[in-house]
Amino acid sequence: MKTKTYTGVGLIGNENVAAIYTVNNGIADINGTGIYHLFYKKYDHDLIQSAATMVRVEDTLYYGNRKWQEHTHPNHLVPVHTHVEKSFRYVDEFELIDHCLRKTDSVYAYGKNRITFETRIFNEGNHAKTVSCFAYVAVRNDRQIESSISGAKDIMIHTGNAYFALITEDSDEFYMIEDSPTDFSYQTFLDIMEKKEQRKAVRTSRRLGAAQGKEFVIPPGGSITYQWSLVFGDSEAELEREISGFHFEIQRTEAEQYWDEWIKKGESRVEHMQEKEDKFREAAHTNLTAIKAVCLNGFIPADLTGHYYSNRMPCYYARDSIMVARAFLMAGHYEECEEIVQYLIKRERKGNGEFYQRYDGLGEPNEGANNNVFHQIDSVGYFGRIVCEFYRKTGRLLAEEGLLAELLGVIEQAEDRKGMAGPEGGVNEGVFGGAFITSSNMFIYGGILAMEELFGMLGNQECAARCQKVCRRIYEGIQTTFNQKLGRYDYGYVDYCDAVVRKYDTPQYFGPVYGYPNDAHMQDTHRYLLKNASFFEDGIGYSEQEYHHGPWLFNTLACAEYCKMYGEHDEYLKKMDWAEKHANAYGLLPEAVDANDENICFINPLTWACAEFVASYYR
Repeated sequence: MKTKTYTGVGLIGNENVAAIYTVNNGIADINGTGIYHLFYKKYDHDLIQSAATMVRVEDTLYYGNRKWQEHTHPNHLVPVHTHVEKSFRYVDEFELIDHCLRKTDSVYAYGKNRITFETRIFNEGNHAKTVSCFAYVAVRNDRQIESSISGAKDIMIHTGNAYFALITEDSDEFYMIEDSPTDFSYQTFLDIMEKKEQRKAVRTSRRLGAAQGKEFVIPPGGSITYQWSLVFGDSEAELEREISGFHFEIQRTEAEQYWDEWIKKGESRVEHMQEKEDKFREAAHTNLTAIKAVCLNGFIPADLTGHYYSNRMPCYYARDSIMVARAFLMAGHYEECEEIVQYLIKRERKGNGEFYQRYDGLGEPNEGANNNVFHQIDSVGYFGRIVCEFYRKTGRLLAEEGLLAELLGVIEQAEDRKGMAGPEGGVNEGVFGGAFITSSNMFIYGGILAMEELFGMLGNQECAARCQKVCRRIYEGIQTTFNQKLGRYDYGYVDYCDAVVRKYDTPQYFGPVYGYPNDAHMQDTHRYLLKNASFFEDGIGYSEQEYHHGPWLFNTLACAEYCKMYGEHDEYLKKMDWAEKHANAYGLLPEAVDANDENICFINPLTWACAEFVASYYR
């Protein structure tokens, strides 16, 4: 079956700014075009509802993929062409048929604190066209909003702990409009359409619409390119310093240099990089850039679309964050890997020493999205393995010996069934209730095995022996879940009955990735899953559950990585190719695909899925 391209939703950001971007009809909301959900330095304050170039032509406003006229509802335009340039610049082209214009929007972020918008408008008609172009931002959040026009003639906005400015080369129209108290705009569009400028400083707890720009005349066959930027800072003084050194003419070159040098820095550390498949390099770079874009001081959001949010803040999962850290490590970006692990180490843990499953935008524990299974001790496995692999590559120990010993104690003190640790929710967060899960115990085994190696190198023979004992016990327990009749490992045991849960569970592919031996039973399980857990030929499902019924991207990519590790190169290429073909219009990966309609995907994009493509490529 040939799929349509999934809606383009991009992850855009730099060292201090992270956001999603979509002019590809990504979010059904009058404000959901261009930048949507933007955070500065921390994930506790969603600053911006919308940011895009706005174009006024006669009786019409175009902004992002929206066409607005006073007498009717906004129409959603579909881009005629979408692509990503050099892994970081998102580009969409629109035909503005009513006005014989072609509009190409592009956006990119780089460096410390800026996002730049470029809009090229080409006149395809036989007469000159008068158009006005604006930097447009809508701000609506639960904190006070203040705006004014700086001495450099740029709109400056302050809300919460963030200051930012709309920077244009030259503007002669300014609008700062206190709009509705809801999430929906009204007055802003009318005033811009009717040229009712408002330059007076605004202080409001309602919605603020801000725009500044100028008028152009485009001859037949001619074009203009309009540039503007959002620049962020911690104070008005810092912002003014940033503005004074701003040069539009070098931004594109600086951005290309920034991202090219960053990717090369990592790849210079990757062994046998010249042997990597060029077929997937562009896609790997796009997804690698995306996970870098949303890494704010070590906080990795599960997603930025709003699905995995709590109290209007993105959620941080211990599991997902380590998966992303692993991708950075494999791609040679040790700094980002270390930053993520150190962020997790600083988080509060439960009384028994285990990590919480998830944390809110403030970094505080925030459970509740895991079907009331309030343990997820498999994160101990991920953690032990990432610390060990980091030590192998850098010679630096990310976690103190005492912390590793505490986490070992979490597994030793946990309940056990047939030798397996639990009960907990596992990767699929308790779909069958609290359980002693085969895949979880594979991860735990791999992590404890890594800790044994670390303790040995540190001369701690007592803890190394304890690790060995735990691994032996867990391995024996895992073997009791092997289904001889079907030739696969079953899901595991639940805490409410004695019988094994006879369901497949494809996260078992991550077992060997994290250090579990590729024993005969695992090889049999692999053959079983290829035959029985597949959707749309090469997509891999989850655990025979109904949640997101169909193939999941990170499960498919875990299968790809497994195949790569054990010499099944053709199967690896097939799984990677399938994943790339099921990326969104910007090349980023969703969480899953609907089993009933291959043209529908879920959670687009998912940070972990993007990271797993990177990990599978750089493995």
